[in-house]
Amino acid sequence: MKRLHILLTIAAAACLAAGCQRGLKFTVTSDIESAKFPPCTAVILSSEQLAQPVEVKVKDGAFVIQGKVEKPAYATLVPNSNDRKGTRALILEKGTITFQEGKAVGTPLNDAIVDFTRQLKDVFAQHPAGSPELIAAVDQTYLDFVTLHKDDPCAVFAIMHANRRISPQTQEKLIAAVSPEIRNQGEVRMASFRLKSQAK
Repeated sequence: MKRLHILLTIAAAACLAAGCQRGLKFTVTSDIESAKFPPCTAVILSSEQLAQPVEVKVKDGAFVIQGKVEKPAYATLVPNSNDRKGTRALILEKGTITFQEGKAVGTPLNDAIVDFTRQLKDVFAQHPAGSPELIAAVDQTYLDFVTLHKDDPCAVFAIMHANRRISPQTQEKLIAAVSPEIRNQGEVRMASFRLKSQAK
């Protein structure tokens, strides 16, 4: 009986250790110039997937944040200054995420967002400002991207950044296109609430 108890304890410890190994290890590293941050002494990383925001000191103009998430997650990185224009969106996922020209790069989902923003720039360059063709092309670019990423936090990014570029009707289509899990993210719920409030 005692031997069985010891074996069960060892098995439980092994399971616990395996659980600790699970998760996606990420590193966010940059300097404030590449992140296009105003002068600051620390940066704060926030996400629904993190138990609490992580604040890291900026040393010699650079910072490194390491952590783990259960699955890829939408996050924001903010300098501890009064200039909120410095807020940067990123996806926490396995690998090393860095910043170039204020954009998170270096991992698949972050790179997908950079490609998406390039696509949008191309769309704006190809059509006259304010034209029905531009409006339709922008709407379609958003819908295509969100449909492709309906199960991952890239969709959260698109929905969060769509409100100034597309109509409320298209925003509703974006929210309807995502999976229930993504629709339940705080940022998407907030966007949905905002749309409903505007419609009243």
